[in-house]
Amino acid sequence: MPPGQQNWLFPKENLEHTPSRKDGMSAESERAVRKSICTFIQRVGTHIHGGHGSCKPMSMNTAKVFFHRVCMSQSVATGKQNPKLLGVTCLFVACKTEEDMRPIKEYIWAMNQIDVDENGQNLYPYGTTTDETIMPKGRKRHKWMVDEESVKFQQVRENMLQVEKCIMQMLDYDFSVRHPISFTKEIIQFLDARRKRNEDNTDFDEKRRLVQGDGSVLSELGVQIYNMAYAMANDSGSTTLALEYDAAVIAAGCVSLAVKASTKANPFKLIKVSKWTKELVAHFGSKKDPAMYPKEVAEQLKKD
Repeated sequence: MPPGQQNWLFPKENLEHTPSRKDGMSAESERAVRKSICTFIQRVGTHIHGGHGSCKPMSMNTAKVFFHRVCMSQSVATGKQNPKLLGVTCLFVACKTEEDMRPIKEYIWAMNQIDVDENGQNLYPYGTTTDETIMPKGRKRHKWMVDEESVKFQQVRENMLQVEKCIMQMLDYDFSVRHPISFTKEIIQFLDARRKRNEDNTDFDEKRRLVQGDGSVLSELGVQIYNMAYAMANDSGSTTLALEYDAAVIAAGCVSLAVKASTKANPFKLIKVSKWTKELVAHFGSKKDPAMYPKEVAEQLKKD
């Protein structure tokens, strides 16, 4: 298959026979490793400093998807790949693809800063520095910003560069990722218009609208549901949902859960899933069979 044309959606049975599972990991153990590395990616991304600040949320979400994809061809069982090295290198690659590039030293320094023992004490696995020289743009040099010429720094740098090449090959140089957070607002607007079109005008209450006016601005209720759905969609990156469902379907599941979670505080009622899913999936051009309903996504999100 030509680069950029990979199908990264897998049937459930494939997720039960990953390289890690074949190496003896249980489903629970693999799930725990995937989730912990996604958390690790998030922590590294938010602890990266420098002139551009932390990594963009989209970069971190892309890195999580890359990591899940890599795990479909590489084992993270004990004694195999180093999951943290895979995770941080996925972030390194993702930041490049999202035009959020940082020097490789920033990733290494961030890992050095956040690594702690079970008591929360810093381990500084790559060493420390006593150099308090003020860096460019007035940036203070902290103890975790180990000398770039040190042996440990150079070792992890070379490992990351080698793993980067492997990751790009495993991804088949296909760096395209559709994110659920990109669809949440449009889905809310879609559902509001769909429901208004199907409800009896005499029974339609403007207070139950999710959008205002022409539908481009969310109402107070719409914002509430959007914020909840956005958070769920963002958190879905720690699960394998991105390997099972198209981003628009995941977003729909998140919106569905957000609406149900808000029903105690408002009178809004969602159309039954079966009535709008096929139209929704077609609307967003999902590559997944319309039979894969957002209801299944919602159920999996509740489990995770």
